[in-house]
Amino acid sequence: MQLPGLFRSDGSIGGIVNETTVLSNTEYIANASIYILGGGSLTIGPNATIKFAVGCSVIVRDGGMLNVDGPVALEPQTGLVWGGIILDTSNQTSINDTLITGASVGMQIKSSGDVLISHSIVKDTTSRALYVESSSASDQVVTLSDVHIDSPGSDAIYASSFQGSLALFNSTITNASGYGIYSYSYYNQQSQILLQNNVFSMLEYSYYTTIYLLYFGNLTMIGNEMICPRQCLNLRYGYETVVDDNTFGGMRGISSSSELVYISTSISGANSFSLQRNTFRNWQTSSSYIDALYVDVGQSSSGTGNLTLKDNRFYNISAGTIFDLNLGGSASPVNIANLFESNLEATSSSCPSALCITNWPSYCGTGPCTLAGNIFNFSAPEGQYHLAVKESANSLAAIDATLSYWGVSDEANLTDAIYDGRDGIELTTVIYLPYLLTDDPEGEKR
Repeated sequence: MQLPGLFRSDGSIGGIVNETTVLSNTEYIANASIYILGGGSLTIGPNATIKFAVGCSVIVRDGGMLNVDGPVALEPQTGLVWGGIILDTSNQTSINDTLITGASVGMQIKSSGDVLISHSIVKDTTSRALYVESSSASDQVVTLSDVHIDSPGSDAIYASSFQGSLALFNSTITNASGYGIYSYSYYNQQSQILLQNNVFSMLEYSYYTTIYLLYFGNLTMIGNEMICPRQCLNLRYGYETVVDDNTFGGMRGISSSSELVYISTSISGANSFSLQRNTFRNWQTSSSYIDALYVDVGQSSSGTGNLTLKDNRFYNISAGTIFDLNLGGSASPVNIANLFESNLEATSSSCPSALCITNWPSYCGTGPCTLAGNIFNFSAPEGQYHLAVKESANSLAAIDATLSYWGVSDEANLTDAIYDGRDGIELTTVIYLPYLLTDDPEGEKR
């Protein structure tokens, strides 16, 4: 016979929490799910371990509160899989210094309450580690700080129709067999995503993108390190975007079937796009149709924001094109100056180059656009180029690529590294004089 409330007659726990309850300093056996109802509060305190029977969960209903402040371990009974934490409350939930292991889903967020997870580990889930389901609350904040997610059975973090703010700081996601982070929102691009100083290292055999963001609002992605067997980053239809100071790398010996980084975005209104000081390295594909970095940027007639693609570094890459930039729409300020270093091989039949530009005239016909200051510090194999342009000619839009270093000092050899209007009348001409004689931006010029 089960006693009213949380504690059962056989010494185990499971049942209803409808008042203030504390569990700490003991190992508990949960043979039934724990339901925290409106007006109830459960605090799981230091040195508590709860071992759950198969399918049992901690379920927080609206008006209920859960706070976990460890060290705490939430784990299955031997050989079983428990249900994880399910949050269906508008109250804030705090999880600190907690090990969540062996659940089907580590945590499901089904309502609008803020969630803070810190200094915790979520590992060995049979499905997702964190599942943020549809929420209509644009002010909801989900924050993970110093969290380690390891070996989820599918995605590490999955946010469905999410409109709030998702922040991940100083955390690691390793050995995910699905997405590292997947988020989409069709609600007027309201979601706010912040990813800072995290490490992502995916399973070698995973075919999923590490971070896939669709219809997001604002993205700030700074200081992350990513090691990816296939695609590191796929951004589609975002608004204000900052992707700076990150490292995107492949796994040695693995040939990818998709781009290392794929970005499709549009500049409308005053929003801007920044891709600066990133490193792209150690990546290869056997397909001549796959690029290492592909950026497709559209521009509405009302767009006034900047497109800045600067100081990115590329090395040890074999791909169709190293950096393929497709521009569309009307003019916007554009600044493109990057560093192309050693061991770069471009195998594309249509644009075998380190940097390939499409539609420069239509995008930059009247706008202040520049390619000045690129450093091509490698020798292009025969039949390959440092810079190639693809589009119809437009006399208003000659490409300014001055003050760049082309890997050679002789002008005749320099022009061999550029595919432009000198090679076909339908192409835009690249202006390269004056050019650098060394890879030092402050060095001698000719």
